[in-house]
Amino acid sequence: MSTYLVLALAALATPAPAATPDDLLEAVRRASVAGRLRPVDPVHAAQMLWMNVHGVASMLITFPAELWPEAPAADDLVEQVIENGIRGLLADPTRA
Repeated sequence: MSTYLVLALAALATPAPAATPDDLLEAVRRASVAGRLRPVDPVHAAQMLWMNVHGVASMLITFPAELWPEAPAADDLVEQVIENGIRGLLADPTRA
């Protein structure tokens, strides 16, 4: 059974996540209205952030640790991906 199938089946048996894509989109919209983000389509920005997190999660789950450059993956890899994704959208990254 593939890893993705196992994860999909497990997801069906667990409660819904605390945060949804709509929650993220609303947060991006609020940050945009507050002038914290550079001019960007909030839908595209939210999709990019969602994909960043899911991409790194997918790699951590499915990619063998010994194949990571300078294995294993950094302890704070997920945090770095999130921070860099957000920092790239900020109107003034020095105010992060």
